[in-house]
Amino acid sequence: MICSMCLKQPCDERCPYEEEDSVHHCQLCGKSVRVGEFYLEMGGDYYHRNCVEELDTGDWLLLVDTVVEVAG
Repeated sequence: MICSMCLKQPCDERCPYEEEDSVHHCQLCGKSVRVGEFYLEMGGDYYHRNCVEELDTGDWLLLVDTVVEVAG
């Protein structure tokens, strides 16, 4: 859903819009997950779908609690 004030998706961090229709907060960007937006829930935390899709493979593995180590 595009913000009615800043006309961006997700909402621009400088936007003064008071997110009255917030249902959760994204753990990646800190912004509200609003009614009508796609989100993921993992381990009791919520994430915008767009935020998760922008993660690289390494960050995704860390997000889902995969152990990543250097061999040696």
